[in-house]
Amino acid sequence: MIKSARIASATLVLAVQMFSTATVLAATDKSSSVEVSLNHFHYGYEETVGSYVADSEKGWMNGAHLSYKKQNPDSKKYWQIKYDITNQNTHYDGHYLVSGLPLQSTTENNINDVQAIYGIPISDRKNQYVYAGVGIRNWKRSLSATQNETYNWGYIPVGYRNEFKIAKKVDAAFDVEVKYMVCGTMKDEENNRKFTLGNKPGFKVELPITYNMNSSWALKVTPWYEYSAIGASNVVSGYYEPDSTNNQYGMNIGVQYSF
Repeated sequence: MIKSARIASATLVLAVQMFSTATVLAATDKSSSVEVSLNHFHYGYEETVGSYVADSEKGWMNGAHLSYKKQNPDSKKYWQIKYDITNQNTHYDGHYLVSGLPLQSTTENNINDVQAIYGIPISDRKNQYVYAGVGIRNWKRSLSATQNETYNWGYIPVGYRNEFKIAKKVDAAFDVEVKYMVCGTMKDEENNRKFTLGNKPGFKVELPITYNMNSSWALKVTPWYEYSAIGASNVVSGYYEPDSTNNQYGMNIGVQYSF
């Protein structure tokens, strides 16, 4: 009877150890994550002719950010898909297209950005990565009922990411990427004029901070800054799209679920 009790006790201890091991593995071996965030940022678009600012679109905007990431638990290689959407107004400060008289108005903007990247570790600790991928951006710019422009371009993101821990439950990262613009176009919808844009590189810097509430759920805050530029277009029917730059900065605030 004593022997049976010892066997039962040993079996119970073994079961507890096996359960604890399985729990730890389940907590640390999650290979997928989904992030849903709200995005609040400042939009600072300017079109220039030489050193002269011809017109601008500026203002604070709100949007949504979605992300899905799949990472190999052993090699730490990963792929990730990101989607950003914004449908907000900006303040236009510029001129009438024909008369050249000063004009200030409100512009309706719809912006969609989709990006897919693949990353590989480059350090022994597997906390530093390089990545590359493809992206597509679409900007529908409605300056008035009779002036609607649609911008489309692709881009190739190439980046570096360094992940580190700043507290027991808090992770952070430094992420910088260069975006090489390709195949840029702008269409004047009312007059059916399509312009070929000049391709220029831009860059984006992010500092995501993640507070891990448990093994599955986390709060995530990501301050960021992005610079982009577009080269002057070809001339179509006497018109062209001038050089432009865009300085954006803001913050994503949301939740992340790992499974």
